[in-house]
Amino acid sequence: MTSLFGIVPLLLALLSGREPNQDTFEQTFQRALQAHLGGRFDESIEAYRQCLDLRPNHPLSAYQLACSYSRKGEADAAFDWLGKSMAWGRLMT
Repeated sequence: MTSLFGIVPLLLALLSGREPNQDTFEQTFQRALQAHLGGRFDESIEAYRQCLDLRPNHPLSAYQLACSYSRKGEADAAFDWLGKSMAWGRLMT
């Protein structure tokens, strides 16, 4: 019975035309953004990395990672993620 509960959201997402993990991505991105705005940069970095697990090569998530690392004072990581965001594409469509 437990596995049925895991399938229902997937089926609903497929029937609605959304990506199966779209809500999870949006919720995770919002959590990351709120952590960043609240100055909780370790938390935001972890959440933005989760976003990239859900949507690999997502340029805005990489850019936000760069911003979080920059605010932490970790310039090397910030520039690394900034470069990835630029390589992965446009930030806004």
